Amino acid sequence: MSEYLVVRLAREADQASWLVLSEQGHRLSHTSSGPLSAAAAASHDRKVMLLVPGIEAVSKRISLPVKRASRIQQMLPFTLEDAVAEDVEELHFAAGPRAPDGSIAVAIVSRHAVADWLARSEEAGLRVDSAFVDLQGVPETPGSLTLMLEGSRIYGRLPEREPFVFEDLTLAALVEILAAETDASAAARNLVVYADDDGLSARAVELQALRDQVATLETTVLPDGVLPRFAATLVTSPGSNLLQGTFRVASDWSALWRPWRLPAVLVAALAVVAVLVQAASYLRLASADDDLTAVLVSSCQAAFATASLSACDSEIRNRLAVAGADVGVDSADGFLDTIASVAQARDESMLIQALSFRDGVTNLRITAPDVQTLDNLAQNLGSDGRFQASIQSTVPGDEGIEARLQIAGTRR
Repeated sequence: MSEYLVVRLAREADQASWLVLSEQGHRLSHTSSGPLSAAAAASHDRKVMLLVPGIEAVSKRISLPVKRASRIQQMLPFTLEDAVAEDVEELHFAAGPRAPDGSIAVAIVSRHAVADWLARSEEAGLRVDSAFVDLQGVPETPGSLTLMLEGSRIYGRLPEREPFVFEDLTLAALVEILAAETDASAAARNLVVYADDDGLSARAVELQALRDQVATLETTVLPDGVLPRFAATLVTSPGSNLLQGTFRVASDWSALWRPWRLPAVLVAALAVVAVLVQAASYLRLASADDDLTAVLVSSCQAAFATASLSACDSEIRNRLAVAGADVGVDSADGFLDTIASVAQARDESMLIQALSFRDGVTNLRITAPDVQTLDNLAQNLGSDGRFQASIQSTVPGDEGIEARLQIAGTRR
């Protein structure tokens, strides 16, 4: 199961707060605070998510007809040029996932700020896998205005709208601004407020005054501040990852290779062993072939006064033909058929002592337990009409009856 180390940059340079979450957004540690280097020490084997100050970002939602991420990245500066006061060349536009209605959430932040945040993290030894503006961690509550109070800042989100953050603004003024919008007035009358103990205490009077102005007001205390809530939202529903375009993280091939290193080494070792075994087998067969060739050459030299194997083969065939022992296909097939029939018809108690084949006739010298067993063999061989088998002689022996049997093929 993957674990996330969510690190939120503080207002003070090189300071941060962090905690560990599961991939389902469940907390696996308490919130800690301190220098970025201390957070880096907790990043081993965890995906690192960096949260940067949302007060320095603008969050928009737009609709674009294109679907390719690279094309969207190219179109964002021109599409949102009128929505920002700064030069688009100085800004970084990060597109988020496409919503069910086809719209896309976009985070807009200074390029210099993104570079500075990443440089601070790298200097502290923190390798960042993803980065989001913290205000995108404000949860969405259907039919209600969600507010998160932290010091002088108010983070908020209306249903199906992009989150926002205000500083040094009263709750009453914020609700009044939102209630003036026709499409947001209904949701702005139902408040869900998250805050730590200090935040609730600091705005207790404002919250009490709001109860008389809105339809409902629910408050939830966050003992460890707003970070756990921000983190849980972004782990389960990521917003606009700032690490895209020129800030895209290069693939860490060494990290990707690490889990496969041992299996790859084993496969390579197995391949080497297989090659060596095949090579050894080839060398052994080649040596045996050389030895057999040497024996044949020596035999041919002694019998026919030639070292040529092809000449030796031709001479053997010529002599066999002259002697009447043709080695044609029909003769070979007849011999093989005879042997196959004998093997099928013989009793297991029989023992073949000798065998000869000439001119289509096979002569066997057999030891059998009794004459009846020999007679059964002869009858079985002649049962299909392909062979004629006759017992030539029988002599009693120490292990049974020693007999001579002649088998000839019938002509059809």
